[in-house]
Amino acid sequence: MWAKTHLLLGTSDEWKNRSWSNWNLIPYTRVDVVGGKYYTGAVELKDVVTSDGVNVGLRIFWYDADNVRKESANGAESVANGASGMARITAKAPDDAVKAEFVIRKFASGGSTTLKYRRAKMESGSKPTDWTPAPEDVQANIDALGYLKEALNNNTDIQGGLLSTTLIKLGAVNQSGSWVEKAGINGAGTTDNTPRIYAGGTLQQAINRIAGQLTNAAKFVVTQAGKIYAMDVELFGSLSTAPPGGKRIFINQDASEIQLIDNNDDVKAMIGSETIPSLSSLLSSKSVSVSAVQSILFNATNTNVSQTKFSNNLVLPSTSDKYNITTPPINFDIECSNIDGQRAWATVRARLITPSGYVELGMEQISLNEFGYDHKSGIFPAKTFNGMPYGTYKVELWGFGEGTSSSSEVIVQLNISTPNDTLSGVAIVEISRINNNGMFIIYDANNYLYQNPNALKEKMQTAPDRPGFLLSGRGVSSGGTDALWGAKKHASKSVTRESAGTYTVYHSIGHTDYSAIVSVMDASRSIRWADPQTDKFTVYTYSGTTLTDANFSFAVFGNN
Repeated sequence: MWAKTHLLLGTSDEWKNRSWSNWNLIPYTRVDVVGGKYYTGAVELKDVVTSDGVNVGLRIFWYDADNVRKESANGAESVANGASGMARITAKAPDDAVKAEFVIRKFASGGSTTLKYRRAKMESGSKPTDWTPAPEDVQANIDALGYLKEALNNNTDIQGGLLSTTLIKLGAVNQSGSWVEKAGINGAGTTDNTPRIYAGGTLQQAINRIAGQLTNAAKFVVTQAGKIYAMDVELFGSLSTAPPGGKRIFINQDASEIQLIDNNDDVKAMIGSETIPSLSSLLSSKSVSVSAVQSILFNATNTNVSQTKFSNNLVLPSTSDKYNITTPPINFDIECSNIDGQRAWATVRARLITPSGYVELGMEQISLNEFGYDHKSGIFPAKTFNGMPYGTYKVELWGFGEGTSSSSEVIVQLNISTPNDTLSGVAIVEISRINNNGMFIIYDANNYLYQNPNALKEKMQTAPDRPGFLLSGRGVSSGGTDALWGAKKHASKSVTRESAGTYTVYHSIGHTDYSAIVSVMDASRSIRWADPQTDKFTVYTYSGTTLTDANFSFAVFGNN
């Protein structure tokens, strides 16, 4: 009796890994059977491992209309522990059977089993046939391919391995059997905003996303111009928004930080997970200096002479993008003499050579076109250039002299000498950072805001416009205070008793745009304040209408 009709759904010729405890593995749903008929099952097993060393084979569970189970005997062909091969079974269904389960079974109770399986098949009849997918599975695959008709829209041309088309839609068959568009590649349209690649939605939803919609929109879209729209994005590794050498945002995964980088490739702001550095280390001077000792000295008679000499290089690193550079003073001495009326002249010049060119440090010259003598000497003073970029700097000395006859003499001298020979660059501190336990915004040592778990520190050359609390304290009836605090308390004075019930409270506010809240601390007393001045105000305490000494407290609010 030959077998026919593959009953199991969802089988495959790809290996599947399974592990289970005790007797049975039931990998497929129940199938319909006819009572009294024979059925054959087969499965290919690989790398069988049982904890108690027994074989693994097949069994069939039969179910009647009341869901009462009966079991067949173990199949005649099984696979031994540690082996691979085919397991088969042929069994007759009980007369009342209406359903059956295909069971991969370890031939002893308890323990565990691990194996790989594929090409499971259950069919009617007593003789097995080679594995093929169930007809229902084949039809499902055919139905799924129906999307090609929908996917290859408009003009499609296939030439050998090349497919040219206007639109390819990608999708899947849903539970109701309908094909649903999920992604695609679009060749229609000509503008830069045309969606070319999209996913997580339809072409229309991709168009919606480009138009600014966040609902009823595709989750991922790439336009013709290369612009990317994305939602639910997971990025792994570091990310830069532009190549090195320009403004960009850099997400550094290894350091767990986000960096804002300027055109000079310097980090100007950072959000990171590291502990905040100390304020002193952030404000510490970062300077570089070299000795610039150099000199020019020559005579020129009946000839012309030109000399150029350079100091040592000052190399300023890219750890800061701005430096204040100071040059040393430069001494010069030039003279010309002429006794035969021929021409004689001398010129000296100094420059600071920068990464992008130069800046002048000084120049002097003298010239004789007749009998006579001339002389100049002096100093090109030290200069400071603020906000200079990082790179290599050096001082250039240049001298020129010409005496046009044997009776003309020119002397040229130009030098940088110790001890005033330093060419230096000091980094301008300009950085912002948010760390895991604080933050700071620093321009330089005189302008910064720094906060950590222990303190908030700030310093500004111009007082911030921050109206609020200025100072507070407790005045003692005899004068003075037992407590005084606040940014605007006076540097040396507190409270002075002027006479009975009359007190002067000193401060350093510097203006009169403030108000004081005062309260008496003794029973049966009253209080008021008056006469606000730029450095003090007056407090009066009373017993009834009589000025009487009393302890009091005060708090002052106003503009900074």
